Amino acid sequence: MSTENTDATAITEVSSLSALDIVTLSDPGLVAVVSAYVSNHTVPVSELGTLISTVKTGLGLDAAAPEAAPEEEPVRKLTPKEIKAAVQPDSILCFENDKRYKTLRRVLASFNLTPEEYRAKWGLPADHPITAPNYAEQRRRIAIEKGFGHRKAPKQAAAA
Repeated sequence: MSTENTDATAITEVSSLSALDIVTLSDPGLVAVVSAYVSNHTVPVSELGTLISTVKTGLGLDAAAPEAAPEEEPVRKLTPKEIKAAVQPDSILCFENDKRYKTLRRVLASFNLTPEEYRAKWGLPADHPITAPNYAEQRRRIAIEKGFGHRKAPKQAAAA
């Protein structure tokens, strides 16, 4: 088969694309992906519309079937008794997974929450602890022993 005949067939087949397919190619990113794929692979014209739709969906450009945002499960209202019971001397209850921890910082990070977002989500007061009281006291004593937070005394010049 000659090159001229192949080009003429391709032009005829491309011109048979529907107007919808041509409109969907108005996005430059979509055009780049589809043209790169077609230039490196043999794609029958009958499958070109399917290819465009697949790439469009893959790129999240499919307006015909928008993906619904995952709805967050409604958070139940905590009672003051539950909030008070969550803080024990040696642990803090995490309302996200109902487990007890010494500190919630890393646990909240695994749920993609900051302490402020966690407090707001569960309706906790702004001063609700993120670290268990005994653990915080233990860390405070260690910091004092090591002298953290204090400036070092200036060195005395040796008298000659």
